[in-house]
Amino acid sequence: MKDIWKDYMTVVWEAPQSDGGSAITGYTLEQRDAFDVNYKFVASTDANTTQFQVRLLLNISLPVQVEYYDRFEQ
Repeated sequence: MKDIWKDYMTVVWEAPQSDGGSAITGYTLEQRDAFDVNYKFVASTDANTTQFQVRLLLNISLPVQVEYYDRFEQ
């Protein structure tokens, strides 16, 4: 996390060291709230973007996950 405010946080990540042989084409960000075990889609970015501002609900910092995808997984 880069910045955390009452209604948003900036998530920052680094590209993985290995792309498994297929170039990374983007990232997907997902978030879940305290009352749900499932993550929900927040946004997609291109492969050059390694930070994103995530809106927080109810002033609670919620778990966020970032996954990369390649041309086969879009």
